[in-house]
Amino acid sequence: GNLTVASGHGIDFSATGDGSGTDTSELLDDYEEGTFTPTVSAGYNSPSYNVQLGRYTKVGNTVRAYFRVALNGGTGTSDGVVFTGLPYTSVNNGSVYVVGTHYTNNASAGGENSKLLVFPDNVKIYYYVQTETGVGIISGSTSGNNLDVLGQIVYEAA
Repeated sequence: GNLTVASGHGIDFSATGDGSGTDTSELLDDYEEGTFTPTVSAGYNSPSYNVQLGRYTKVGNTVRAYFRVALNGGTGTSDGVVFTGLPYTSVNNGSVYVVGTHYTNNASAGGENSKLLVFPDNVKIYYYVQTETGVGIISGSTSGNNLDVLGQIVYEAA
């Protein structure tokens, strides 16, 4: 059978050696695997999808989420593309920006210079491009209606 730990408890690792940082906990109190449905919440009017897949693993308060969104229609707008539906809200600790890795089929949407960001206190993934002069949005009108993004985000859950 499985080992069941009562709610609010976990595996205590306090007997192990500590790192050079300051510990806040040595209790592993959460593990979870699941799915979510990513959607486009900005950058397109009436998006339609070929693919909407999301999987995640949560260990403690760290969430690793993988997703793929492939559009086959909709009207791109001048707004920045935003994917929503992450399984947990990100921690709200002020100025932390979590960066993900990804592949996109659309070089005009930033190609290798495009970035995925999760801001504090959020369940959304923002699609940006890094240029020589700074960071800018990737709009739906730039991306076209066949945008296909396969991404991975690692972030701290609230």
